[in-house]
Amino acid sequence: MAGADASPFQDVEVSKMLLGDNGIAMLRAIRFGPVDVEAIQALSGLPKVCIEGRLPVLTELDMIKE
Repeated sequence: MAGADASPFQDVEVSKMLLGDNGIAMLRAIRFGPVDVEAIQALSGLPKVCIEGRLPVLTELDMIKE
């Protein structure tokens, strides 16, 4: 992603561009520890289909663990 000289803010901006608002909302919900789609949905307000579609992406990017 960003080089060694990059500020932490650049990394945040890159993450926002990659994940979009829904992906960021999911990460915020997941940091509270939900382990299933229903809990993530309750905390993020996102549709179940969106969550199920983005979980594999977040896992592949090593942003979450299964």
